[in-house]
Amino acid sequence: MNNLFLSLRPWQWIKNLLIFVPYLLTNKSFDYIMVELFFAFLLFSLFVSSTYLLNDIKDREIDMLHPKKSDRPIASGALTVRKAKLSAFLIMTLVTIISFFVNQNLIIFIFIYGCITYIYSNYTKYIYLLDTLSISSMFLIRIFIGGEIAKINITPYLALFIFFTSCILSISKKLSIINNADSLNENEF
Repeated sequence: MNNLFLSLRPWQWIKNLLIFVPYLLTNKSFDYIMVELFFAFLLFSLFVSSTYLLNDIKDREIDMLHPKKSDRPIASGALTVRKAKLSAFLIMTLVTIISFFVNQNLIIFIFIYGCITYIYSNYTKYIYLLDTLSISSMFLIRIFIGGEIAKINITPYLALFIFFTSCILSISKKLSIINNADSLNENEF
């Protein structure tokens, strides 16, 4: 169970707090919408976690060769591929069913997120710029979920701010990885 929990990466759920941003930017006081936003946050976070399982299954052989990623439960064999697939399927199914009762439009955003994640994991992950655009689109979906749940129109300014901020963060992370790899290579000689 602990290996499944680690593979779901709940510490990554912090990104999903963007769902609350549209509501928090309004002058509305705390009301039932916050409860609905909380459930949307929880459901979306579980869905995103299930996509991590599928991504780790796909990247298993590559991750086995990586100094840090080889310790991930799926790469190390501590969590079987079969159990990871079954868990991902169950989580996705439950999220879809429960989302229907929270907000039917949430299912649409989850589906779009799932499609972008699939394209990212299978095609754009290793293509410079397309990877960043995919990641930024996934961040943008979080804002639109929050707007949909809270019945708030997302302004182009907020959407562009989130999109370009996530682009900058994504590129910065990649540059940091490249710089660290260069530093390690220089220390070998």
